[in-house]
Amino acid sequence: MVKTAHAVDLHVHTTASDGTLSPRAVVKLARERKLYGVAITDHDTVDGVVEAQRAGVEFSVRVIAGVELSATDESRDVHLLGYGIDLLDALFREKLSALRSERDERIKKMVERAQACGMTIGMDDVLRESSGGTVGRPHLARAMVKRQLVSSVQEAFALHLRRGGTCFVDRPQLAVKNAVQWIHDAGGVAVLAHPALIGDDAYVESYLHLGMDGIEVDHPDNDAAKRATYRAIAMRMNLFTTAGSDFHGLTSGHRGDLGSQIMEYEDLPAKLRT
Repeated sequence: MVKTAHAVDLHVHTTASDGTLSPRAVVKLARERKLYGVAITDHDTVDGVVEAQRAGVEFSVRVIAGVELSATDESRDVHLLGYGIDLLDALFREKLSALRSERDERIKKMVERAQACGMTIGMDDVLRESSGGTVGRPHLARAMVKRQLVSSVQEAFALHLRRGGTCFVDRPQLAVKNAVQWIHDAGGVAVLAHPALIGDDAYVESYLHLGMDGIEVDHPDNDAAKRATYRAIAMRMNLFTTAGSDFHGLTSGHRGDLGSQIMEYEDLPAKLRT
């Protein structure tokens, strides 16, 4: 994918959740990669955005306030990206705090399952990997690697942490429609993230009809055929499309590299270009 003068990557994680680089380090790397801008989209938190925005001023990189919410529909995981969030919205922050508490409980249960399977690992191992940010499965995966319980993050997910794995515990129940409303109430726009991972495009369309504003077309998990399908759906439903690498760090072993999925800043909705 050829970079342009105004290329932006709209799906980026930091140490505020399960990324391995600090918000400032991510923005510095964006500058080195000659990106015009990035959206900071940590899981269930906006705590890294202000640091990233300050770094954006320092390194002349546009930083869009974002968040990634994890919703569920029956047994399907549905992720939403919220952009243009009002960082001063106290109610939204309270909702995110509650989600993070539920995340902590989920990971504790997964650690307990790992221990029940004979694995020598504790919650302290996971917390060391999180560096004080929102705790998630990637932190547990990295802890498993360090404990030499698995050879890689990918193996940890394949054997233990994905749905059906030995340690898997369902995520907290946040309905897709409610997640969309939370984003809108906080002044943001809602985008369906990595839709190919949902596994059924009929469900993809049904979720988009719940008031979403856009769909993430260019993502490492969407192949060429899926991208064409989602672009056509977006055109038919009058939704905007986004591109994001889902970057988690240089050594995270998770998703794409920063700047590997990009779009033109000028193609963003006007609300996100102010």
